[in-house]
Amino acid sequence: MQDTNNFNNLAFYESIINSSDDAIYSIDFDGTIITWNKGAEELFNYTADSVIGKNIIFLLPKVIIHEEEIILNRIKAGEHIRHYETKRLRSDGTIVYVSLTISVVKNKKGEIIGASKIARDITDAKIAEQLLVKAESNYKRLVDNILDGLMIDDINGKIIYANNQFLKLFGLISNDLNNIILEDYIAPEYKQILRDRHDRRIAGDDVPDTFEYLGIKKDGEKRWMEVRVSKVYDDGQIVGTQSVIRDITEQKVANEKIIISEKIYKTIAANLPDAIVTIINKERKYVLIEGEGLINLGLDKNRLLNKPKFEGLTLAAEMEVEELRNRAFNGENLTEIVKAKDLYYNVRYLPIKDEDGMINSVMTISLDITDIKRAEIGIKEHNESLEKKVKERTLKLEAAINEIESFSYSVSHDLRAPLRIINGYADILQKDYKENLDDEGKRFLESIKNNTGRMGILIDELLNLARLGRKEMS
Repeated sequence: MQDTNNFNNLAFYESIINSSDDAIYSIDFDGTIITWNKGAEELFNYTADSVIGKNIIFLLPKVIIHEEEIILNRIKAGEHIRHYETKRLRSDGTIVYVSLTISVVKNKKGEIIGASKIARDITDAKIAEQLLVKAESNYKRLVDNILDGLMIDDINGKIIYANNQFLKLFGLISNDLNNIILEDYIAPEYKQILRDRHDRRIAGDDVPDTFEYLGIKKDGEKRWMEVRVSKVYDDGQIVGTQSVIRDITEQKVANEKIIISEKIYKTIAANLPDAIVTIINKERKYVLIEGEGLINLGLDKNRLLNKPKFEGLTLAAEMEVEELRNRAFNGENLTEIVKAKDLYYNVRYLPIKDEDGMINSVMTISLDITDIKRAEIGIKEHNESLEKKVKERTLKLEAAINEIESFSYSVSHDLRAPLRIINGYADILQKDYKENLDDEGKRFLESIKNNTGRMGILIDELLNLARLGRKEMS
């Protein structure tokens, strides 16, 4: 053990040392604790009486058990150690993080006889630091694994950070970021636009936060990029910008194709004679409405877009149309006749499905059939008029037939009586007076009988003619 009398020279400072919030203690070169202040008692939860004379080794976790030997060797060499961060054990076995400032202790002869240590509790700060490091690590891992590219540049436009996805978007490697600025890997026609917006944003001007540009990968391939830019602040000052970048090439190409289909479709639909073509979304609102038929109804398509009702329908027609729409959204293909104002339309309802097979809208194709419908109505009215006339004339004909029949019976009765008399007298003359008649008389008598016979036949035919009106046509 070293000469402890040398440490008694420090008694003058004991009161000052004990008033310190930091743990202050001293050891000799064997590691034996010589002094132990109140701050050390509070920090490590050991009283001075329980530790003075013991080796300092009980404060060290096993994983750093050789640390004290290393520190003492540095002290023996005369080194002053400042803000050395390490771990120590409390009496209950819990870890406390400390920042050590270690100074040499010399005797009157100037010989180094031990070390004085000031230990400051940095547990909260250390835990916060570890949490921050972990959070930063998690953030970096999160940023590196998001599907969008993330890039941060300074006020001059030099890229100071980019995540993995950004590198993939442009076919770069980490070393490529050392000397590139935001205009690199951007099509020439967009370079000045991006630079102007960057400088204006740094200056605090309001510029669009989202825009599209044509990027160029390291291998020369051109890709469409969508960018969302925000400002980066430090102490309230703009120090750069952060950009979130997404490759939208496939979407852009697909949208352009859709626009060209859509343009052709609108052109065809707009020029269909006397027709109206609409598309209705799930909210039952018109997202497309075209066709010359709108002119006939006196409607403005721009006034109907994004609205649920079609103008010119009666309340009953609106209810009918709503039912037809619902059926179409349930998957039915329908064709119905709908009246709008004074015009008639043959309306076809066609469900439209998305890529997942779900119905997301309904198309209607309305053809003006007013002329046909009016012709049908005219024909119906004409047929009804004809039927009425036929009934009226049939009644008149039946009355006439009845009159003819009555007349025929009357004529038949009135004509048959004199014929029977004439024919009877002719028979008497022929039987009783035949011998008294010469040849000329006999001829006259025969002629009378022949003509009365013919007259009888005519009367019979007249009756048959009257009866035809009551028989079916054969």
